[in-house]
Amino acid sequence: MHSITEILNIILKSIFVGFGVIIPILTLIKTSGLKSIEVKDLFILSAVQLVRISGILYFILAISGNLTVFTAKNASGQGPGIEYFLYLFFSPLMYLLLTQLFWLKKLYMKKPARITLSILMLILPSSWFLLFVKTENISTVAKAVFNTEVISVFCLNIIVFIFMTFTIILLGGKLKDKKA
Repeated sequence: MHSITEILNIILKSIFVGFGVIIPILTLIKTSGLKSIEVKDLFILSAVQLVRISGILYFILAISGNLTVFTAKNASGQGPGIEYFLYLFFSPLMYLLLTQLFWLKKLYMKKPARITLSILMLILPSSWFLLFVKTENISTVAKAVFNTEVISVFCLNIIVFIFMTFTIILLGGKLKDKKA
């Protein structure tokens, strides 16, 4: 059985992964209809709002959980080294830094910056990236990443992100028809 903190961490990571995949695709798609442009822009802006808040929440939850694990392992006097510290705290710190860059309007309004930050959010904080940097045999990492279980979890993360973003749009009432 998972605790509430673990479930929240899973949902927040799903938001980050979905953002890293969907936002670059939506940014590159050309739309012609006025309504479709409005919906696309509304989705992107709502997703940016969601990811900014999610970054703060994930950092707080991950640091509080990881700090207890790190101090418990360090209490014996033969605690883990800097590698373990980086493994625990690198991902939450990267998510926090990358998501908080979206508070700068000049960054998230420009397409190249939005695409770059989204892809960086997908790649940099992932445990696969840390494993890729640390290992000398790249083929083992490639086999681990292109696994059916990993791909299915990746697809589920995208679905969770889309669901969460549309929920925020609908709860905000921004998708209503503007009839006079």
